[in-house]
Amino acid sequence: MVKRDPDSASASASDSEHKPSAKKRATPKSKGTDTKKTSTWTTDKRAALLEFVIAEGAKSANLDKIASDLGVTKSQVVDQLKPNRSNLRRQAVEAIKSSSGKA
Repeated sequence: MVKRDPDSASASASDSEHKPSAKKRATPKSKGTDTKKTSTWTTDKRAALLEFVIAEGAKSANLDKIASDLGVTKSQVVDQLKPNRSNLRRQAVEAIKSSSGKA
C-alpha cells in the first residue's frame, strides 16, 4: 500500500484553488470614427436587409408550428411571407422605407 503525505495533498488542493490573474486589455489608441460621417445605412439598405431576413427566416422557420401557434393555416402563413404581394412582409418593408431611419 502507498502512504500519502498529508502535506502534499493539501498543497495540491491549494494549487488547484489558485486562479491565474486576468490580463488587462490594452486601451485602444485610436478614438474610432464618427458614425454620423461614415454610416451608410440608407432607408433602402434597411429595407433590403429586412427583405433578406424575412426570406431567410421563412426558409428556416417551422411554418407548421407558427401556423398552429397563431391558429391559422400554413398556407396563410406562407402567403404573408411571400414577396411582391400586399401582405405583412410588404407592410414591414414599406414601414421601413417610410421611416426616416431614426429609431
